[in-house]
Amino acid sequence: MSNQLDYEAASALEEKGWTTSNRAAASKAALDRAEASLAAAKIELEKTRLRAPFSGVFETRLAEIGDFLSPGAACGEIVDLDPIIISVDATEEQMAALEKTATATVRLNDGRNLDGTLRYVARTADQQTRTFKIEIEAQNPDNAIAAGLTASVRISLGEMPAVKLSPASLVLHDDGRIGVRYVDDQDTVQFAHVRVIDDAQDGIWVTGIPNNARLMAAGQDFIREGLVVAPQAAEGL
Repeated sequence: MSNQLDYEAASALEEKGWTTSNRAAASKAALDRAEASLAAAKIELEKTRLRAPFSGVFETRLAEIGDFLSPGAACGEIVDLDPIIISVDATEEQMAALEKTATATVRLNDGRNLDGTLRYVARTADQQTRTFKIEIEAQNPDNAIAAGLTASVRISLGEMPAVKLSPASLVLHDDGRIGVRYVDDQDTVQFAHVRVIDDAQDGIWVTGIPNNARLMAAGQDFIREGLVVAPQAAEGL
């Protein structure tokens, strides 16, 4: 403040011709130095104010009262879990069916369900598991869901006809394929290669079985394709 007053007084005296221009210039230089020092002090003061780069929950305190922190050093850890990201691994087969706009249902171990959307699909496989990492984004208001919880994820990969049957119905073909044996409309034994698409508590869901096929419930391990049989419907069918 005194530098400002000195400069204003020197300027007024110079205008009236009562002082030299050198004195006014010296006062101006002193004022400039004072303003520069003030600006530097304000910058240093700003460094003492704690600011988070984003809003969230203060999770971990990294500094205690009395600790010395250099400018920019972290004093705590803030987490933002809205939206929350769910990471899972997908097989090569699942990857081929994934769409960028796919939706997902996430079920937590405590029974809560979340609706999410696919946001990331890795382009390189894990070297050990040969699976691909995918990420699902779901809304998490008030950070109600904590990070690190276990969850199951269900992603729609399209629709296709499928049959639920017992794993005991599967047979191994001579060529190494897994499938089922059934009887066609000519009472001839046939083999259908199947693909397991999902597990259930009381069986498995498979695709590849022809429409209206009569599956063999017994003896399928001892009969080969091409044989003509006299099928008997299972009791209750």
